[in-house]
Amino acid sequence: MFRRIGCVLGVIVIFLLAVSCTNKEKQELILAKSSYVRWYEADQLLEVYTVVVNQSNKVQHIRGKVVMLYPGLIKATGIERLEVTTDDRHETQPFTVNPNEEIVLRQSIRTNLPLTQRLLKSGVAMELGTDDMGFLIPIPYGEIH
Repeated sequence: MFRRIGCVLGVIVIFLLAVSCTNKEKQELILAKSSYVRWYEADQLLEVYTVVVNQSNKVQHIRGKVVMLYPGLIKATGIERLEVTTDDRHETQPFTVNPNEEIVLRQSIRTNLPLTQRLLKSGVAMELGTDDMGFLIPIPYGEIH
C-alpha cells in the first residue's frame, strides 16, 4: 500500500515539475507593452513595431513573422504571414537576443484597402520561433494616423 502511495506521489511530483517548467518556458519571450500596429491612412502603409523581450537566463535565437489574424486584414494587405528580415541592430534571422535584453522588430506593409480600428485591435500578431518552440502573440494596440 505504501508503495502504491509512493508511486502516485512520484507521478504527481513529476507532473507538477513538467507543468511548471512548461509555464516558465512560455514566458521566456514576451512582447513589451510598447509594441503597436499603426496604419498611416494617407500613405496606405501598415507599420508593425514589436519589442521582443528575452526574460530567460539564456541566449535565444529567434525568427519572427508578422501574421494577419483576420480575413479582412489578409485581403487588405495581400499577405497572411510575412517574415521580418532585420531587427533594430540590422541583424538577419535568426535574431540573437541575450538574456534579459530586448530587440525591436519592425515591418512596414503596403495596404490595398482602408483599415479600421476594429481590424487593427488584436488583428495582427507576431509569430516568434526558437529552436525549441514557437509562439503566436497578438499585438493588442492599434491606431490610425
